[in-house]
Amino acid sequence: MDLTTHLAVGIFLYKVFGNPWLILLSVIFDFDHLFGYLYDSRKKIRLEIPKLYRLAYRPRSWFHSILMVPILAIIFLQIVPWKQSVLALTIHLLLDMPDREGIYIVPFLSKKKIRGPLPVAYYIKHEKRKIKKSFHIISLTLTTIFILLSILY
Repeated sequence: MDLTTHLAVGIFLYKVFGNPWLILLSVIFDFDHLFGYLYDSRKKIRLEIPKLYRLAYRPRSWFHSILMVPILAIIFLQIVPWKQSVLALTIHLLLDMPDREGIYIVPFLSKKKIRGPLPVAYYIKHEKRKIKKSFHIISLTLTTIFILLSILY
């Protein structure tokens, strides 16, 4: 899913639990997109993706993994209760699992991913270097649902 979907989930969790840190935890896995974008800019790597999409839609790194849930929950333990942080982080990964890009299970030990059939992200075909634009109805629908839930809660 895209950043707006994760942000909408974070706002909903904030409204339910009253902890603004849940917004950050709901989007924290997507920081690897920012780091990748800065790396590409520094190394003068030019992807044939529109500029905004270069930041939003990138291949997911090892940071998007099941292994990172307990690690980040421990890091934020002083400001977010354990169950709330695990909930926010797990929802992020659950929303990213159905995507074709998927998420890593246990990085560094295995390159296996949990993937689904949904075309949510942009893909670069390595052999032809062409961009395939995907349809984002699912992401927009989930974003709308969580925004409505936040308003109604």
